[in-house]
Amino acid sequence: MIAHRPSLDTLVRVENASFSRHGLLRLDKNEDVAGPPRWLLREAFARLSPAAVASYPEVFPLYAALSAWLDLPQDRLYVSAGSDAAIKAVFEAFARPGEPVAVLSPSYAMYRVYAALFEAPLLEIGYDADLEPDLDALRRAAGGAARIIFLANPNSPTGTLIDLETLRGLINLARKNNVLVLVDEAYHGFCPHTALPWVEAFDNLVVTRTFSKYFGLASARLGFAAACPGLAALLRKVRPMYEVNAYAVALGLTALEHPELLERRAKGFAAGKKCLLAGLARLGLACRPFHGNFALIEVGGAARAEAVRQALLERGILVGAGLGHPAMAGCIRVTVGNASCMKRFLKALGEIVSPAPRPARKAAPGGARGR
Repeated sequence: MIAHRPSLDTLVRVENASFSRHGLLRLDKNEDVAGPPRWLLREAFARLSPAAVASYPEVFPLYAALSAWLDLPQDRLYVSAGSDAAIKAVFEAFARPGEPVAVLSPSYAMYRVYAALFEAPLLEIGYDADLEPDLDALRRAAGGAARIIFLANPNSPTGTLIDLETLRGLINLARKNNVLVLVDEAYHGFCPHTALPWVEAFDNLVVTRTFSKYFGLASARLGFAAACPGLAALLRKVRPMYEVNAYAVALGLTALEHPELLERRAKGFAAGKKCLLAGLARLGLACRPFHGNFALIEVGGAARAEAVRQALLERGILVGAGLGHPAMAGCIRVTVGNASCMKRFLKALGEIVSPAPRPARKAAPGGARGR
C-alpha cells in the first residue's frame, strides 16, 4: 500500500448523506430553509458571461466588496471556500506536529479532523451539565498550554456563547503567551456579538465567517477570515491557486448589494423563534437558551431523542440528534426557520410527543371484545 499519514488510520469521518434532502423540511444543518429569492439568483448569474465561465475566477471584486461591507482594509482579509477553508488555512499556516490545539468539546467537527491531519494533539475544553464551558481550562490554554485555540462563538451544537468581556480577556492572555486564537463566527447575524473589530488591536486573532448561514448561500461554499495584515498575508500564502469559484463570487457580490434581504431574514428568524418557543411551551417541552439559528429541545433520553428524530423523518422533517454530550443526549437539534416552517414542525412534533387518544372500541355483541 502507498504510504500515507499514520493519523489517517484512526481518523473517523462521517459520510455525507447518501439521499437527497431536497423536498424535505431541512431543519438538521442550520441552513436557510427558504433559500434566496429567484430574482437574486437571476441577478447573480447574469454576471457570468460565457467568457467568465470559461476563465479562471476573478476574486478581487469580492475582496473590494467585503472590505467596504466590513469597513476593514483588504489587506486584513482572506476570502475562502467557506469558513471551513479559512480554518484549514490556519492549521496549514500555524499548527505544528506535536503542539496542542485547544477546542471546545463538542464543537465543529472539522477542528478535530484538521488536528488529526496536521498531527496536533487535541486539548479538549469540556462543558458541564448546564452546558457552561470550562473557562479555567480555556485560560490555561491561553496561558500557553495550547499553540492555537479554536472558539466557535456561538458554538454548535451547544448553542452557547462566551460573552465579549471574557472572550477579550482570553485573547489578551493568549497574546501575552504567543497563542493564536481563532474565533469562528459562523452564526454571526443571528447573534450580534462579534470579535471582528478587534483584529485591528490583536496580532494573535483570526475571525472567520461564512455566507452559508445568515446569507443563506450554503451551496456556494463561500467564507472569509479577517486578521491583522501579517496574519492575513500568511493565510493567503497557503491558499489554493484560486480561492473560490466564479459562481460563489457572483452570489456573494449580489448578496452584499442587497442588505434588505438580510433585514428580511432577521425578521423571519425572529418570528420563527417566537413561534417555536410559544409552541414548545404549549407542548410542555423545555428548550435550552441558544444564540445561533438552532434550538436544543429536550424530549427525553438518548433513545427517545433518536425515536423522535426518526418519527419526524417519516413525516418529511429532518432534525439532528445524538449530539455527543450527556447534557444534550436527550435533545433534538432543530434549525429555527420562519414561522411557517416552525408551525409545520410543531404540528408534527405534537403528534409524536402528545399523540391524540384513540377512541374506545365498542363491545362486540354478546359481551366479547372486538379484536
